[in-house]
Amino acid sequence: MIELAGLILLLCAVFAVAIVVVAVFKAVIWTILLPLRVLFGVLLLPFLILKALLSAVVLFIVGPIVAIALVGAVLLAAVAIAVPMLPFLFIGFVVWVILRVSRPPALAR
Repeated sequence: MIELAGLILLLCAVFAVAIVVVAVFKAVIWTILLPLRVLFGVLLLPFLILKALLSAVVLFIVGPIVAIALVGAVLLAAVAIAVPMLPFLFIGFVVWVILRVSRPPALAR
């Protein structure tokens, strides 16, 4: 049993060393490639601005159409939910009319 615990401890130590090695390797690669990332960032900035402007134009054109479609979909969903309830609403309306007719009118002051 002690051998198993020792093996698990050894595996944890190997795993910890591997994590440290990978972290150091990542830091070195990130530091080496940082100037290239900055250069490409500066070179691609106009394209990012152009993408943002085109996205805004598309949003202003397509946005109202999507909003109208969304309102229509909500109305259709409301109708789809309300139509099966129509018989119950009709029965409630008939009961309301019968109760209203059977009561005497209230006196106005």
